[in-house]
Amino acid sequence: MPRKAWQAILEGAPAYFERSGFQNNMVLQALEERFREQYGDEYTNFLLIYFGPPPRVCPYCRTETIRKLWLGDPGHPRNDTIWGKWYMWCETCLRGIYCPLGSYIVPVGQPYVVWGDPAALKKALPQGLRLIEPFFPPSSENERKKLQRLFDSVRGLETWE
Repeated sequence: MPRKAWQAILEGAPAYFERSGFQNNMVLQALEERFREQYGDEYTNFLLIYFGPPPRVCPYCRTETIRKLWLGDPGHPRNDTIWGKWYMWCETCLRGIYCPLGSYIVPVGQPYVVWGDPAALKKALPQGLRLIEPFFPPSSENERKKLQRLFDSVRGLETWE
């Protein structure tokens, strides 16, 4: 399936699955297989929280303390919203992920931290947050490094390569 088609699935799937009650079907299983192949098991276990119905339960500590932080760029409007990326984590065990590669939009009315504001990001993310590293194919390694540098810079762990 072309990359743009998978991106469309990624952007629309959570809302669609919630509205339709579409769970444990062939489409969701195929999506999970693709995620495991592309990102690895540990990252995928956490990413699947995003696609499942409430309650959102941490796959590690089994609590319902999942939080999501949107980063938005007002300079890049997308219809009635803006371009964005996100972090998702468990407040109990402080494990989390940043969004998979691709373009996302901040949901209408959703609060966000301005993309490129390290002070605001540092204030918004919990101290001690441990990101689960996805497996990336070599072709997307530069994008992964860019996201990791951003995260490290707001934690004071700048590692510029």
